[in-house]
Amino acid sequence: MTSKDFNAKYGVTEKLLEKIVLVKKTDNSLSSIAGRPKRQLVEIFKRFVKNPVVLISLIVFLLVIVLSLIIPLTSPYKEVTPVESGLQSDYFRDLPPSFQPIVTTTSNDFKTRYELYSNPNYQYHNFLKPFLERAKVERFDQLTPGRVISTFRYDAYEWFRLDSLNIAINAASRTQEITDQLVNQLAGNIKIPYTVLGSDQRGFDIWTNTWIGTWSSIRLALIVSLIATFIGVTIGAALGYHAGKWIDTVFMRLIDIFTSPPTLIWILILVSLFGYNDLALGIILVITGWPSAVGGTRLFMIIVKDNEFIIASKSIGASKLRLIYNHALPAIIGKISSQFVRSIPANILTVAGLAFLGFFTNDSSANLGQLLNTAANQIPASLTASYNFWPILLPALILLFLSISLHFIAVGIHDALDPKIIR
Repeated sequence: MTSKDFNAKYGVTEKLLEKIVLVKKTDNSLSSIAGRPKRQLVEIFKRFVKNPVVLISLIVFLLVIVLSLIIPLTSPYKEVTPVESGLQSDYFRDLPPSFQPIVTTTSNDFKTRYELYSNPNYQYHNFLKPFLERAKVERFDQLTPGRVISTFRYDAYEWFRLDSLNIAINAASRTQEITDQLVNQLAGNIKIPYTVLGSDQRGFDIWTNTWIGTWSSIRLALIVSLIATFIGVTIGAALGYHAGKWIDTVFMRLIDIFTSPPTLIWILILVSLFGYNDLALGIILVITGWPSAVGGTRLFMIIVKDNEFIIASKSIGASKLRLIYNHALPAIIGKISSQFVRSIPANILTVAGLAFLGFFTNDSSANLGQLLNTAANQIPASLTASYNFWPILLPALILLFLSISLHFIAVGIHDALDPKIIR
């Protein structure tokens, strides 16, 4: 039938044809009918940042990572290395924060040196007197039965300069005459170890060491979580798809046997075999961490394996590998991603907790738990107003921020990737 025959049969006149306007080919698209198609990644990101708590948590976590990378690079001090080599004064230990340099002490060594420098009969007293005044030493004597307890308040950094200058003057006096010009030159050569939050009893910079330990913990936890999650998801997805069959039963019973002893027991046994370095700890945490990823993935796979889209793919001949890893696994990617993020703070706290309890130490690198352990052991029996709390406060705050921020990030990732709300 030609177009003329069609028009004659159905009564399509020339006037009616003039009223028919065909849609242009460029406008004949899905977007002109249903609107602009969504970009899935953009929509996922929008859902993720929609929750203000999740957004703040992401900013906090990224800020911690940035600080842990930048501060060690810009700091003049190195990891687990004293801020001073010891060639100058030995008062580089237990330094206070540079913004609060006044400290209090009852040390007999300090008393002996103060009485020496303030003694008018000391041969270098006149040279040291201006620097002694800058140290702002205040003495308080308390009478007790049988003895006098002397308490001193002073500027720790200026005292370091004074003590270092005395050492330099004594060394120079062996070869040349001491003059005011020489003393000023020696004082100018003294390098004072100013620190942001002070130093500990070993003379290590608290600020630098803590951030180095933070990056070390985050890096180790990320690598361990990635490897353990990959192993666990690969095995768990296959077991979940074959739930109830012999392979699932055998694997799950083996995992039950492996996880029946406390994880702490396995870690201590493996630490005694492999050692305490980062590589050994990474291997140990992967060995003890992958079973939890298997259990979670297996449970999620059991929930989705009988969905209609899986059955439809199976009916058209899709292989088991394709069904498991191409169809079923993407449906639970949100839950797996959330599980992965939650494992990061768990690994950080595991290493930090074991180090804090003293089960293993590594003097060649900084560790948040080890820093907390050292700081806790150095708390004096009687605290003074000038006691530096930062050695224990800063690592504890970082661990707290990491745990809370990653928890909410995991919740945000789960909601953003939930297939029930993805359109």
